[in-house]
Amino acid sequence: MFLRHYESMLSVQSCRYLRNIWPWRQDDICDEEWVFYWNATAGGCVKTASGVTRMTPENFYILPAKMRYSTFAEQPFEHFHIHFRLHERCKTPPNIIVLPADQETLAKIRGFMAVAGKPGMLLRETVCGYSILSDCLLKLPEDILNISNRFDTRIEEVCALICANPQHNYSNDELAAHIGMARNSFLTLFRQNTGVTPARYGRHKRIVHACELLHTGDLSIDDVAEACGFVNRYHFSRIFRSITGVSPGKFRTLGRVWCQENPAKDFIAEILKIQGAETLLMP
Repeated sequence: MFLRHYESMLSVQSCRYLRNIWPWRQDDICDEEWVFYWNATAGGCVKTASGVTRMTPENFYILPAKMRYSTFAEQPFEHFHIHFRLHERCKTPPNIIVLPADQETLAKIRGFMAVAGKPGMLLRETVCGYSILSDCLLKLPEDILNISNRFDTRIEEVCALICANPQHNYSNDELAAHIGMARNSFLTLFRQNTGVTPARYGRHKRIVHACELLHTGDLSIDDVAEACGFVNRYHFSRIFRSITGVSPGKFRTLGRVWCQENPAKDFIAEILKIQGAETLLMP
C-alpha cells in the first residue's frame, strides 16, 4: 500500500503572520482559493451574505473557495493566514467554517512564527503550513474531502511525473513509455482526460514553477530558464510572456509591488487567472 499525492489535491499558495493590520478593507472577494485564519487579537471581521463574523483568538476560521465576502477591521489586529487550494471537485460549503483553536495546532502556528522569514527556514515554514492546515482540514465534515479519481490512473501518474520534474521537458515518447502505452494511444487518452496535449500541459506547469522561482527567490532569468527546462532565456521569455502577459523581469517587479499592496492575495494565482492559464493548473 502506498500514498499517492497530486498537487491538485492540496496546494498552499501563501502562509504568513501579519501584525498591525488596518483597515483591512477588501470588498466583494470571490476567489478559487480557500483561506484559513487565526487572529491572535480581535478586530478583524468578515462580512458574508449570512452576516458579519468577528474573528477571535478562540477560533480558527476557514473561508471556502467561491464564497463571496468582504473584510474590514474594527481596530488594528494581527493574524496568521494560509491561502490554499483544494481539488476543484471538493464540496464547498456556503458559509464560513468555525473550528475551536486547539492548543496543538496553536503550538504549530507559534512554531511557524518563530522561524518565518529567517534565512534557510523556507522549507520549515512550508512544512509548518501544511501541518497546520492538515490538522484543521481533517476536522471538516467528511464529505468535503471525499472525491473520486477524476483522471485515468495512468494519466494521473504522467501528470505527477511532469509536476515533480519541471526541469525536464519530456517528449511524448518518454511519457508514453513511462506508463507502457503506445504513443498515439497515450496522446488520445491524455487529451481525453485533460483536454490539452502533454506538451501544452507540461509547458504551463513549467511556467507556473518559473513564476514561483521568480516570485520567491533571487535566481537570474538564465538560471530560472534552465531550472524549468527551457533551452535558453530567450525561448523561456517568449513562452513566459505568451502565458502570463509580461516578461519574467516585469513579473518579478510586479510581484514585489503586489505583495506590498495586497498581502492577503497570491500574486501568482492572480496573474495566471487574469491570463486564463489557471485552467491548466490541474491536476
